[in-house]
Amino acid sequence: MKKLLLMRMALVFLIAISLNAQKISFKKESSAPVTSGDPVRIVSTPGGESLIIFSPESAVPYDLKTGTFLTPYAGLKGPMAFIATAASAPFILAATQEGALFLLDTKSGVTTGSKTIQEGMISAAAVSDDGKLAAVATQSGSIYTFNLPSMQETGKIQAHAKVVKGLHFIENGSKIISVSIDKKISVSDVASSRFERSFTDDGMDFITATAVNSTGEFIAIASGSANINIYIFRISESKLVKKVRGPIQPVSRLGFIGESPILYAFSGGEEIELFNSANGNSIGFLKNSGSKIIDFALSDFGSPSYTLSLDRNLSKWNASLPGDFADLAANKISNLKNSRNSKP
Repeated sequence: MKKLLLMRMALVFLIAISLNAQKISFKKESSAPVTSGDPVRIVSTPGGESLIIFSPESAVPYDLKTGTFLTPYAGLKGPMAFIATAASAPFILAATQEGALFLLDTKSGVTTGSKTIQEGMISAAAVSDDGKLAAVATQSGSIYTFNLPSMQETGKIQAHAKVVKGLHFIENGSKIISVSIDKKISVSDVASSRFERSFTDDGMDFITATAVNSTGEFIAIASGSANINIYIFRISESKLVKKVRGPIQPVSRLGFIGESPILYAFSGGEEIELFNSANGNSIGFLKNSGSKIIDFALSDFGSPSYTLSLDRNLSKWNASLPGDFADLAANKISNLKNSRNSKP
């Protein structure tokens, strides 16, 4: 265990050195027609071995090992506005903004369950790490929880009066942390559907994106439309621990990379900025030169093994291990994966 921890620390250290030195560019491996019309969503499947490309017309899995598109998933109706995955369950929860929920089995490609939230207008969705629970929030501030894969509703939490922008399970699925556009951060109990406490920071502005780290200890919140900042709170103490100067444009996607302290922030355009959440420093970019990134996904191996992006006309995709990670840390990433796979 100690050896594995040291390997992880070494990998994060090497990544930080590399990203300080230069920007990372995507390596275009191949291209194929994807879709046309509205922008798509991309999500990594549990286990990180494939990606799913969501368009208004379909959901198509792409196998990262073979580099091929697989049979499209059946049973989806309408464009998916929200997609949530579980690290240890073979399915994905997809939701339309109008309140229709679908449970996709990523192995069989079959829609195994569906449900409609009568209150309508979904604003956020989440799945617990063990894949046994899901939650969706509505634009009126309500949070609905239900069991998976049965899709049976288990409760309704009233923790917000405004639109919920961020929704995450913490403490092994026993709690939910949620963030509304009026800067209210709430912690609620799942079993009793009871709101427990809330906190905020007066410096925050309009909330645009949220993320919780792998241990559920910290929540990062991107705020602002002009002066962009990322606020990092220690959840157990309801305490602001770091304020990070964000990108120059509002952040639309925010997340922690694996078990590292590295945050990624995406604001549209051609690049994804990376930050060290421990000290607040910007440490580099994932850059897709010449093409606007429509969406992207990171695999679930605990390191950024694959990234996929689409260009502005949605006619081509590119998928690769970002160059610096491949050149500098490929052996260490491989060893880390093997160590994890061989754990008793």
